[in-house]
Amino acid sequence: MKRVTLAWIAVVLALPPQVGAQEPGLVRGRVIDRQSLAPVGLAFVSQVTSDRGVLTDALGQFALPIDPAFPSRVQVSVLGYRVLQTDIPTGRAGQMLTVMLAPDPVEIEGLTVLAERLADRRRGVYGVADILEREQLLAAPDASGYELVRRMLPFVQPCGADTEALCLEGRGVRGERRTVSVCYDGHQVPESMVESALSPVDPTGLYLVEVYSRVGAVYMYSPGYMKRLIAEGPDLPPLSFGCRDAGIR
Repeated sequence: MKRVTLAWIAVVLALPPQVGAQEPGLVRGRVIDRQSLAPVGLAFVSQVTSDRGVLTDALGQFALPIDPAFPSRVQVSVLGYRVLQTDIPTGRAGQMLTVMLAPDPVEIEGLTVLAERLADRRRGVYGVADILEREQLLAAPDASGYELVRRMLPFVQPCGADTEALCLEGRGVRGERRTVSVCYDGHQVPESMVESALSPVDPTGLYLVEVYSRVGAVYMYSPGYMKRLIAEGPDLPPLSFGCRDAGIR
């Protein structure tokens, strides 16, 4: 994980317009770009060490419920910016938390390249992909990655009573059954262990999911894996349609 830099990222307490006062058990604030002062949307705000959090809206605003079981610090992260941790303000009624994130030029370049690679794959012969990004995944009703796959591929059925493999009926070259393929962070999930492998996966912890329903292919990406792909920058090769994304492991 990238080292959190605190020294030169400013954190100020201010009362942003259109955001209400702090409430017990809730911290409100906004996230903005340190250089342009523009709001940063879709930044993930959570308590330190917690996997649960919220995304900022188009105005960069957020309202984060506070769990006393976790440290009284928040972490703000979004691809293209350096990660920031800061203390949750206390004892200053009416004051909101304004977090100023510093852009990361290397990640910005890598994001541009990755977006091009993903777009190239989605223009392939495998059909239109259904895309679930961070915002949709945080709001997903699914309790597990397995439930998400079953929801996004509603016509799949178990291939047999003695296997966890999922099949698409009549989707093969000659109308035969096609087995669903799931790639998680560039690794092939064994077809016979799809339910066992994906049931522990929390969809809210994923960053991106691509579903190619015509051919029964699903790609799941965690935030950490996305950062590793982005770190390749211009050296990132075209993404394979199989589970071999750029050789990243």
